[in-house]
Amino acid sequence: MAARYGGEELALVLPNTTKLNAAAAAEKIRRAVCGKPMVFGNVSVPVSVSIGVAAIEHRMPFKEVGHFVKAADLAVYAAKHLGRNCVKVFSAGKPETNAA
Repeated sequence: MAARYGGEELALVLPNTTKLNAAAAAEKIRRAVCGKPMVFGNVSVPVSVSIGVAAIEHRMPFKEVGHFVKAADLAVYAAKHLGRNCVKVFSAGKPETNAA
């Protein structure tokens, strides 16, 4: 399921997907977006995307769904802070680098 979450934010829900597979899907999306610059007349503008991944594996590590969303948000902010145009995975209290 895909949905607009905020002004420039989208959320994807990938049921029955491991954290590793979610991160791989996010990287595939990132590469597809970056591979298609926006073209305005004769001007080509490069596009990048920062993606945060949070996953629930085995048991719910978050007390509320809002905490899960916050984890994904933290991963997105880490991606933006550490150079943008990458995927960061939230894990056990901190975002991990997954891809660049």
